[in-house]
Amino acid sequence: MKSGQALEGRNLPATHPLTFDSFSPDFHHIFFCFKTSRAGFDSFSLAFFVFPMARRAYDSDHKLAVMCRPKLAVFKLFIQLKFCCMKACYAALYVLLLFTLAACGGSDATAEGESAPAPQTPEEKMLAEGKGIGEIKFVELKTPLEAERIDRGKAIYDMKCAACHKLDDKKFVGPGWQDVTKTRKPEWIMNMITNVDVMLERDEEAQKLLQLCLTRMPNQNVSIGDARDVLEFMRSNDGEE
Repeated sequence: MKSGQALEGRNLPATHPLTFDSFSPDFHHIFFCFKTSRAGFDSFSLAFFVFPMARRAYDSDHKLAVMCRPKLAVFKLFIQLKFCCMKACYAALYVLLLFTLAACGGSDATAEGESAPAPQTPEEKMLAEGKGIGEIKFVELKTPLEAERIDRGKAIYDMKCAACHKLDDKKFVGPGWQDVTKTRKPEWIMNMITNVDVMLERDEEAQKLLQLCLTRMPNQNVSIGDARDVLEFMRSNDGEE
């Protein structure tokens, strides 16, 4: 029997095969709604709509039309409600995503603002460069060494430094002087000689030496010129010419 032909007046036996063409146009329309619906088949839809209507369609076209049309309206309402719920969920997820991205962007900006280093002061810059703290910002070293400076530096060493520092690498009261010009910048050495109190308070390397020797270096009131002569003598002691 073709689709759309009436079944009225025909009593089909119980063993009559159930085919798609046996159903009325109303049933075809319902099946088409199921097939093309974005909601698709699920167990609830099959149990509530398809199976009961299939049985009624097998009995008679009239009963199918009478009983399926109300359920078709319910089915359409059901599909519309599902679409509305899906749209509402998508809209909620979209709004939530926007808020999340905005929050993350704000957090990144705040983190960048907090992590941005503050401008360094001149003293902090000198400490970061390993020059210590003091009046000596730059020392010009000449080659060959200046003999007169070496002699004056040795005299100052004998008078003010030899009681605590040896010329080798052995610790006495203070650390030995050997290779000190190879491990420290000249600015650091001169600032340590002329500004020892501040250096011991703020310079990490000077504090490490204090922890090593357990004796605080006294302030000898050495001038910048004398400190430069002592530096020249240290260079000579380290083998420079």
